[in-house]
Amino acid sequence: MGQINCYIRTINNINIMGIYNRYMLYRMNYLTDFGGIYRRYKREQGRWDSHLNNTKQFIIDSAKDKNGTIVVLGSGWLLDFPVNQIINQFNRVVLYDIKHPAHVKKLAAKHSNLELVCADITGGMLERCFKLKQSQLKSDLFNIVSYLSSSKFTIDYHADYVVSLNILNQLDILLIDYLKQKGLKSDGQLLKLRKMIQEKHLEFLSGYNHAVITDVEEEWRSEDDEFLGVKPTLYADVSAYKEQKKWPWNFDSSMTYYDDKKVILNVTAFNGFATP
Repeated sequence: MGQINCYIRTINNINIMGIYNRYMLYRMNYLTDFGGIYRRYKREQGRWDSHLNNTKQFIIDSAKDKNGTIVVLGSGWLLDFPVNQIINQFNRVVLYDIKHPAHVKKLAAKHSNLELVCADITGGMLERCFKLKQSQLKSDLFNIVSYLSSSKFTIDYHADYVVSLNILNQLDILLIDYLKQKGLKSDGQLLKLRKMIQEKHLEFLSGYNHAVITDVEEEWRSEDDEFLGVKPTLYADVSAYKEQKKWPWNFDSSMTYYDDKKVILNVTAFNGFATP
């Protein structure tokens, strides 16, 4: 299993790839979640702005001396990506995500150096999960972590710089939710799976000069902003990365993500270099 099946169409010399298996994405809640991000952004009425600006500035600073081809993983709605600056700086800008909104496609049609790739950034785990049978999930002999770990994400051309854009801890969330719905209940196995998915993403990035922006923990607050607790969202070890920057993301202040608490995501950003 490689990247998810796509077809290619061309708009103004821009290769745009789109997933045709919409049924799979719908069943696994990817389409609903993709739209939900933008709806939550609008509902928060500016409370995301600090996080979005911090993310954009980190990318600008990290990429200031670079050129050639930049690949962005998890480009989404381009809320947190300084697209205008990067388009003017790099010869080729390639945006990867599970799908691309209409306004991003229109932007690509206007810029000859902007390309959109529709792909499963886990390298095929999405399709593998979708094809699992409940009997496989419940069998002691079936090692789901080993099965999914053989998936491998790749890109087919040279990249001078790669940005992992608020996607590292998102790669496992919907997959885990889907597997839970299908009957996988082992907390130990789910934890191993989360860690493996995140580690494989970092392993891919290690082949390139890169930047990573990701939330590392979920903090809970009451309606009156009283601290209620915290849980990790990052399970891969990133302690070896230097020059980490941190900031809070006021993710949900309207208590719609949970009905009894607000959510702040604590974000870490860092730069990495290609390993020999």
